Amino acid sequence: MVEKEQLKNFRLENFQLKSGIKIDLDLNYLAFGNLNAEKSNVILFPTRYAGTHLEQGYLIDKDYPINPNDYFIIIPNMFCNGVSSSPSNTAE
Repeated sequence: MVEKEQLKNFRLENFQLKSGIKIDLDLNYLAFGNLNAEKSNVILFPTRYAGTHLEQGYLIDKDYPINPNDYFIIIPNMFCNGVSSSPSNTAE
């Protein structure tokens, strides 16, 4: 259900750090399932610290608590987890 190929990207440009330096950041996320007309069935299911979207699938499937036929699921990858912007993949 949760695969790397489904990743989407939100680019945040010129983000100013506390130090004053500005950098561009990428927030990579998955979004899938069925959004209802009222847009009231969204589940934001962020990754855990040091985890990625690939580890979120244990609760998502038609026979699991988070059914994509009933919900619209968004899984943002936390900054610094190696999928979204991290010191290992972002230039200063």
